[in-house]
Amino acid sequence: MNTLRRYYETLRWLRPRQVRARVGLRLRRATDPLCFPRRLARAIRREGAPPDFAPHVRDGRLGGVAARPALDPEAILAGEFRYANVTRRFPDAPDWLCPDPAQRFWYYNLHYFEYGPALAHAWRDTGNRAYLERLEALLRSWLDANPPGPTFAWDGGPLSHRIIHWCDTAFVLSGEFSDRAIARAFKDSLYTQALYLEDHLEYHLGGNHLLANGVALLHAGAAFAGRAAARWRDRGLRILLEELEEQILDDGGHYERSPMYHAIVLDQCLRAMRLVRAAEIPEPPLLRHKIVAMARFLGNVRAPDGEIPLLNDAAFGIARPPAALLEEAAALLDAPELRDAPAGIVALPDTGFYVARPQPDDFLVFDAGPVGPDYNPGHAHSDTLSFELSLGGRRVVVDSGTFSYAADPWREYCQSTRAHNTVMIDGVEQTEKWGPWHFRVARRAKPADVDWYEHEGLVVFQGSHTGYDHLPGGPRHVRRVLLIEARHWVVYDEVWGAGDHVAESFLHFHPEVTLTDDGASWRADASGHDLRVLFFGEGAVERLPATESPPQGWYCPEFGLRLPQAVLRATARGQLPLRFGWALLPGVQEAEIAIETSQKYIALRCRFDDATYLLRQTRGGRFHRAP
Repeated sequence: MNTLRRYYETLRWLRPRQVRARVGLRLRRATDPLCFPRRLARAIRREGAPPDFAPHVRDGRLGGVAARPALDPEAILAGEFRYANVTRRFPDAPDWLCPDPAQRFWYYNLHYFEYGPALAHAWRDTGNRAYLERLEALLRSWLDANPPGPTFAWDGGPLSHRIIHWCDTAFVLSGEFSDRAIARAFKDSLYTQALYLEDHLEYHLGGNHLLANGVALLHAGAAFAGRAAARWRDRGLRILLEELEEQILDDGGHYERSPMYHAIVLDQCLRAMRLVRAAEIPEPPLLRHKIVAMARFLGNVRAPDGEIPLLNDAAFGIARPPAALLEEAAALLDAPELRDAPAGIVALPDTGFYVARPQPDDFLVFDAGPVGPDYNPGHAHSDTLSFELSLGGRRVVVDSGTFSYAADPWREYCQSTRAHNTVMIDGVEQTEKWGPWHFRVARRAKPADVDWYEHEGLVVFQGSHTGYDHLPGGPRHVRRVLLIEARHWVVYDEVWGAGDHVAESFLHFHPEVTLTDDGASWRADASGHDLRVLFFGEGAVERLPATESPPQGWYCPEFGLRLPQAVLRATARGQLPLRFGWALLPGVQEAEIAIETSQKYIALRCRFDDATYLLRQTRGGRFHRAP
């Protein structure tokens, strides 16, 4: 019954278009070994043999469009391929077949062929024929091992990225190779791949996948001459613009709520803008508008260390760094203001992120947004009402990040409630991730009563969610993050409902933070920045050791990288309501917070060294400074 419930909770959110596309895709994949060669033959009869590259490819006008991947061409010459912090060595031809489903993400990256434009740029820059010969050998090997069909290499993700990178390779080399046979085979295969993608668009997934399909078709349409190319160009641009209209919210955030995928989609849009300008395709106003909105969003959520927050499926080293994306957006659109991050409070209510920069190098981001679009929440984590905090330019309280896209305990851990700076009730996940790679979502936390306000030196972010409504007594987690006098952070939690329950609140610290127990509170030393960490209210605190079975206490800032970290867990038990919280106090030596309740109000009486603050909650649920 539990499996049936999960399927129901997952499938009921799908759009009819997704269901139809999923059925159609399965049918096409089942018949591809027999039917695709026939469809390809019919297409070639209709369109003519694969045409030559377009004149603006052959004369080099698109050479400046191709991105320079952050790969070491010397390593590729030596047969070393590194993705997700795993290096595999193929001195000759790579092993293109994925030997283990757990390695799927790594082999997807191998099939992206990002090293194609890297080697092409190296050849153009140096004139060293070794780069060109290595590129031709890799192309020959891939073509021999991966004929068209429903195989791993022709999945929509690898296919789209490979089309883009092969087009970039053609742009840099003006379509020319030293070996005429490989030049023809490369061109014909690129044409075939575009035909295949056109017939296998990822409408069943949507999201960043479908947008990448559109960008890939746009590239193929710019690369070739002929009727098919014109169709790809028009359809690719139409898909891109339709998806941008839906996927980019009014506050500029990407609707999957992952800063990493936001940066990836922004990069795709910048690439598309470069291409339409160089290929003299009319520039759509919507594309410019969405790039500006996305760049502003990225600047708003960029941490003081220059990187993205690690909310949802996010990791460093996959997307281009924010500084590079913002610099290109500013230059491409002649908008220098996009380089800057605003100070103060920034509310991004459509995405559900709330940002505070009370000091130039202090930063907090509060995640009170949905887990993603209901019909496509694959990159969601159980992180509703979680936050990240940087002080003095350094990360202090961190999200646990993303270790893998594999069916393993580390994938499950990084998505779990206990891996985030939020509250877990009765050991149950806020949001129920499941399936082979945990991309499916059954029950999901839906934010409620999200708001922010200011009052006489007090800033408050607040929200609740429905993730535990199904438990007996319907417990509801309500969180308020308070900033007092632009210095002191107080995270105050309430669990409302009925019955006896167990609430656990987690704080995860950056691995470089040294945590010391001084009895009444904890002292966190972040490279010379002293932070007092105080738990208050009902419950008791313990420090959790880093363990591997089950995983707990690990920071995963990059795929394939995990570092032990200090974690505090506060546990409160008893009849609801429960009230408790954390104070994060830079430079404070002595601290005390008492929760005062009456029939009329709830108040927090705070003493931080010689300063005292009384924060009273009114009937409407808002806090204000009291005399």
